[in-house]
Amino acid sequence: LLLTAGIALIGVAIASLDSIAGIITSFFLLTYSIVNWTCFSLSITGAPNFRPTWKYFTWHTALLGSLINLVILFLVSWVFALISIAAMIA
Repeated sequence: LLLTAGIALIGVAIASLDSIAGIITSFFLLTYSIVNWTCFSLSITGAPNFRPTWKYFTWHTALLGSLINLVILFLVSWVFALISIAAMIA
């Protein structure tokens, strides 16, 4: 939360939100990818507390969503992708 607030304040301070759009996009794509990966992992392991109610959910859609988000993450900007992955790990 502090990292996101800091990035947003930097964009406002330099008066150009276009300069931070790439990194914010990378963070969102990485977040969506991790959420899909988590759903995939819970579905595959058969966790008893994971009961998705969406009619079209399968582990295939969760895995596909995770992989597509990762591909788009690197297609948008591989530099920002590596920065966002490093921030996630740290």
